[in-house]
Amino acid sequence: MKRINYFLFAALLIAAACQPRVSGSFETIEYVRHIAQDTTGHEYRMIRRFNPRSSEGAIAVIGEPDICIYLAEKFLWSDRFDNITGRPGNDRLPDFAGETIAAYLDVAGSPYSACMGGKEALLRKTVVQDALFAMDTVCRINTFNVEATTPKPSAKVIVLSSSLTRSLGYQDVDTLFKMASRPIPVVTPVGALTARAFENAPKLLNVGVWTDEITLSSGAFQEEFRRKAAAAPDLQPTLNIFSPGKDGDLCDRFYKFLDTYLREGLGFPLSVLLIDDYGVDRDVLDGILADIRQMETPEMVKRNKLLAPDFRFVDATEAVTTEVYRLLRTSNLFTHDIAYPRLKAYQMVQGVEEPVLIHSDAENTDSLVLEFIKVNTYVAKKSYGL
Repeated sequence: MKRINYFLFAALLIAAACQPRVSGSFETIEYVRHIAQDTTGHEYRMIRRFNPRSSEGAIAVIGEPDICIYLAEKFLWSDRFDNITGRPGNDRLPDFAGETIAAYLDVAGSPYSACMGGKEALLRKTVVQDALFAMDTVCRINTFNVEATTPKPSAKVIVLSSSLTRSLGYQDVDTLFKMASRPIPVVTPVGALTARAFENAPKLLNVGVWTDEITLSSGAFQEEFRRKAAAAPDLQPTLNIFSPGKDGDLCDRFYKFLDTYLREGLGFPLSVLLIDDYGVDRDVLDGILADIRQMETPEMVKRNKLLAPDFRFVDATEAVTTEVYRLLRTSNLFTHDIAYPRLKAYQMVQGVEEPVLIHSDAENTDSLVLEFIKVNTYVAKKSYGL
């Protein structure tokens, strides 16, 4: 189990404040610079057409096929807020009622992990291309006929479903939109999870992160945490990030996380645990936490001491859907249509030279992806006729 432990008390906060800002030192890829310089080109004009005050458009969820369609499904069923008041609480009405959830399955660019270790620039370009596909108002009917297109909704908010894209692609997309003077909202799991950790946080904020080895090594959470810590000088935040691996059931994996923290962490009780794993069942975790609180064995007593009295879990699905909901509500971008959320699915597939965008259906989707959809979704599998 790999881990990274950061001490971010006052001394580090001061040091971070004295360092150059990330945005100032960031250098985008050539692909972005080329689009920004060609102001008569299709991509640039497409971005400029975006109206930040319009409620029209879709919530675009982009990423590797499995996690993309899984997260899109969660948007369809999310019910964390009262749609009248906007306050937390179920009202038996989907939070995104009336909205179109557009899932963009990045077949051509997957798996993203293959771009680590020397091909990071390729992933950055892929993420920018995917965002541009989401902004377009048409898609191809097939891969070989450039002229054969069909209309589709443009994005009004973009969700990058992979945590890797926070350090590889997000800043390039954000830079391109800023160069075109269009503030298109872009949400990432890393940004959403970290924001929730700092929300109504205690002065001594001890954050745990549960993620995979590749995301841990990418530095995405570490970078976002430093940025948030520097913006919160009144807090004394610390970060403990571990990868508990995939072996064992959820209970075993959570215990591994806590046991590793006991050996290698700060020793202070955790305030919050950010779950960067879409496959984790929060209800099961809450049950495990309740068992720990009973302190019926010496092991449970030790584990309970690692968790603050107000300790909480925040999972990626909750964080991302919450951020998008608040974004749409505060910016008055909901459609206010009286209807259930609807799903539209697309695929980025390899064309003759570059990836192209086509509809995603049962006939053109990989059998393993279809099996995942069949087992893990309800609305999406109906859309695919499964």
